[in-house]
Amino acid sequence: MVMGGKFRQSLAVMTFSASAVFLSATVMAQSTTSLPIRGVVRAVNTAAISTDLAVPIKKLNFRKGQGFKKDDVLVAFDCSRFEAERGALLAERKVQSLTVENNLSLLKLNAVGKFDLEVSKARLSKADAEVNRLDVRLSRCMIKAPFDGHVVETSSFVYETPKSGEPFIRIIESRKLEIDFIVPSKWLAWMKAGTRFSFRIDETAKLYEGKVSRLGASVDPVSQTVEVRGRFLLENKGLFAGMSGSGRFVGPGS
Repeated sequence: MVMGGKFRQSLAVMTFSASAVFLSATVMAQSTTSLPIRGVVRAVNTAAISTDLAVPIKKLNFRKGQGFKKDDVLVAFDCSRFEAERGALLAERKVQSLTVENNLSLLKLNAVGKFDLEVSKARLSKADAEVNRLDVRLSRCMIKAPFDGHVVETSSFVYETPKSGEPFIRIIESRKLEIDFIVPSKWLAWMKAGTRFSFRIDETAKLYEGKVSRLGASVDPVSQTVEVRGRFLLENKGLFAGMSGSGRFVGPGS
């Protein structure tokens, strides 16, 4: 009877130990995917705007932090010099056009040769090209917003001339946001586009649902991590680029 009691006690201990090991393994498997992963909210579309006009800013309609709509005029430059040049080029084109018309009439009377006519036509084509070239430049005297968004930074102001080729205003699209994560590369065994996750914002403590939109193209061999991009499932009101938070992914054992 004593031996039987000890046997039952040992069996109970072994059963408890096995259960504890199984539970521990399960918890470890779950913790692999339930541990919070830090993430940063970023704008899908950004733009750093520059110019090569070398003319002063006439109007700067939106300041840092202000929002705008697609096709709103962000910046207008003082292009009066180009407009004056265009007037002169139009006058020159008119002269060349009249010359061609006159040579056509004279050719019928054998008063000029075909060579003179062709030269006048070439000069007219050159005048047209000069006008078109200046029209292209004038089209850049006004910069319109490519999307709905906000101004992040401006480094030039009204009456100033931005440096040629250097960005002087940076904008982001406010409505399309995504989250950047750095996750263990082992997660690639189960993580794919469409994998769901929850993301809690540090600044507001609000919880949002999302899904993986794409995986990084390469793994960092030193840290054994990979970059992952995620999208919010619902409209992301109250979110701003630059916010950070913690994400929990739905994976095996979750």
